[in-house]
Amino acid sequence: MALLLLFRHAKALRDDPVLADFDRPLTPRGERDAEHVGERLKARGLLPERVLCSTALRTRQTLALACRSWPVGFATEFRDDLYDTGTADYLDIIAMRGDPVATLMLVGHNPMIEEVMERLLGDGAPEPGAKVSTAAVAVIELVSWSAIAPGSGRLARFLRPGDPPER
Repeated sequence: MALLLLFRHAKALRDDPVLADFDRPLTPRGERDAEHVGERLKARGLLPERVLCSTALRTRQTLALACRSWPVGFATEFRDDLYDTGTADYLDIIAMRGDPVATLMLVGHNPMIEEVMERLLGDGAPEPGAKVSTAAVAVIELVSWSAIAPGSGRLARFLRPGDPPER
């Protein structure tokens, strides 16, 4: 079984006339949320062996804060092609870079995170148009990386920074 962690970047500054979209940093709330979600992932044993992360500032900051409490031992690839691309490209990247790891995390952007989740879950997806909030993580079980196809995933867990702690 393969486990895919689709992690939408944490809350970033709104459009700023001085900054390019690519360079928007996290807000203080985004910083707290990223670290909190990282701690929740660790507490549940949901740590990646490989991380694919967009090169945009807000995704790099999200990852850096989320993994503060994680043990060392995962490979990270920062990818320009996760910044301004389509859903099909995300799926291709996941399929190509998943092997040989069991758990892969992708830190990226909407609308691609929502669209990839909906495509992989098919009928098992939350209601159409369900929003993936900033700093949310969809944990999707797949048979294998090479078998990625519409409807091939199962939602194992969905973490949002504002959710109450699980018991």
